[in-house]
Amino acid sequence: MATTLVHYFKEGLSRLEGVVSNCSKEDSEEKDKRIETIESYKRLINLGVHRTILKKSIMTIPYNIGDMECVKYMKEHFIQCEKD
Repeated sequence: MATTLVHYFKEGLSRLEGVVSNCSKEDSEEKDKRIETIESYKRLINLGVHRTILKKSIMTIPYNIGDMECVKYMKEHFIQCEKD
């Protein structure tokens, strides 16, 4: 799952970079938004999404975990990493 997620981010990044390179100068506001999104994708790729980050969320899917609970579990992981 983590590998698939990183692959998804990389595909999205490539797609966005292609769109930005084709933007005209008239679309500068839209281009700025897309550049910001590209930077977000790069940070996600460099984040190093590991199996341990996603495991708790994935293992609770059969129990109808919601999106916000998944986010909560991931936040908990990063908070714990900061403490260690």
